[in-house]
Amino acid sequence: MRPDDEILRLFLPDPSLCGTMLDCAAGIGTQAIALATMGYSVEGSDSSEALISHAQASAGRRGLSIPFRVDDVRRLEAAQQNHYGAALALDNVLPHLGSKQDMRTAASAILGRLRPGGVLLTGIRDYDPILTSRPKAMPPNFSGNGSGRRIFHEVWDWHDDRRYTCHVYVTKEVSRHWEVLHFTGDYCAILKCELAELLRDAGFADVQVLSPEQTGFHQPLIRGKKT
Repeated sequence: MRPDDEILRLFLPDPSLCGTMLDCAAGIGTQAIALATMGYSVEGSDSSEALISHAQASAGRRGLSIPFRVDDVRRLEAAQQNHYGAALALDNVLPHLGSKQDMRTAASAILGRLRPGGVLLTGIRDYDPILTSRPKAMPPNFSGNGSGRRIFHEVWDWHDDRRYTCHVYVTKEVSRHWEVLHFTGDYCAILKCELAELLRDAGFADVQVLSPEQTGFHQPLIRGKKT
């Protein structure tokens, strides 16, 4: 189990009290699968059909029964109202929606799916220092050893003082040569305090901003509760 998954567990209700949890930006199912192995009852959704198919296959290989479905975090049409004891929106998913209005819409949709006392845990990239310099690129990261090594590199095209397109280049070692994959995503850079206030405006209470120094998690976490 990854250290990040163990950290998330500290800020979520106990599995015996949580009821069903919704990972409303599940991607390939990393967090949903990890939490299911800890005893949580988890449902997962994502707007990408390809990622949901990957998550379903990964859960199946582990013998886990996790309902994964395609659903937009701004609407969550397939999720039950007032039902979930916790919701996750990790890996910078709210800024990935591209505007503060879409973030507010998503926050309201998540709030409506939580039962009273339910907890939202979301994580964002720390834009506070980034917005002072608006970098055009991020340093590359290297992973692996021997064959199958990978290099991750990001280039940022800024459209204004908040909106940017992130180009992700993955250079992977295949046999005796290297291949480059290119992915893009649009983001709206938002300060931690601004996202916390946005959640309060949506109706969340007891909103807390938790830094990596406090938690050990790789990104800032923001936690809120439905009253």
